[in-house]
Amino acid sequence: MAASVWSPESLRAISEAANQLGSSFLSYAIVAAAIGTLAMAFVEMAKNVWPLREAFNRMRVRRWMAQDAARAELELLAAGAHADPAALYDQPVEKMMGQVQAAANLALEYPEEYPALYGFLTEVPQRYWDAGAHVATRGDRERWQSSVALVHRVRAAGPAALDPGDAQHAQEAAAARARLGNLVARKLDAFQNQTQYLWERWNQRAATAAAVVFFLLAVELSQLRPDDAAGWLLAVVVGLFAGVVAPFAKQLAGSLSSFGK
Repeated sequence: MAASVWSPESLRAISEAANQLGSSFLSYAIVAAAIGTLAMAFVEMAKNVWPLREAFNRMRVRRWMAQDAARAELELLAAGAHADPAALYDQPVEKMMGQVQAAANLALEYPEEYPALYGFLTEVPQRYWDAGAHVATRGDRERWQSSVALVHRVRAAGPAALDPGDAQHAQEAAAARARLGNLVARKLDAFQNQTQYLWERWNQRAATAAAVVFFLLAVELSQLRPDDAAGWLLAVVVGLFAGVVAPFAKQLAGSLSSFGK
C-alpha cells in the first residue's frame, strides 16, 4: 500500500524537494541579481550622462501639444521665460507637471493674455459630445472667456457694485470656470500618468536589453559557451529574466537565501 502523503517520510521527502527547488531558484536569483544590478546601473549612468529624460519629456509634450503657439506659451509660463526650456523638461515627470499645472492655472485665469494655451487646455474632443456627454459644458470655454473681465471686476469691487443681471452673469461664469478647472486638472493628470507609465516601461525595456547583453558577454568571458542553440536560448532567457527582475532581484535573492537556511 502506498505511503500516505502526510506520513513523516513523505513530508521529509517533500521538504527536501522544496529545499532543492529553492536552492535551484536561489542560484538563478543570484545570477539575476548580479546581472540585473549591473544593467540598472548602466541605465542610470546613461540617464545621467545623456539628456535622455529631457528628450523624452520634450517629445511627449510636443506630441501632446502639437500647436507651436500653445507650447510656446506653456514654456513661457512654466519655465519663467528662461532662455532654455530644458529647465522645464530635464526633471522628473511629477515635478515638470507641477510647473505645467501652475502655467495652466494662469492661462485659465487670464485667457485673453494666453489664448493659444487656454484654447488647447479647454478643448474637448468631439467624440465625447457624440457619445452623449452633457451639452451644458460645451459653452463653458466661451462663457468664461467672454466674462472673465466681469468676474475680475466683481472680485475687486464685490457683487454689490453690479446690477442683478451682471451679478447673475458673473456667477454663471464663475461656475463655468470651476468646471473648466476640473476638466484641465484631469487632463493634466491623465497626461502625467501616461507619461510616467511610458517612462518606466522604457526604463524596464532598456534594463532588460542591457541584462541580455551583459549575460551573454559574461557567458562568453567565462569560456562556458553553450554547445547548441538550445543552450544559447537558455542564456537569452536567463538574461531576460535578469532584466525583468532587476528592480527587486536583490530582495528575491535574500528571501530565497533565508528560505534555504
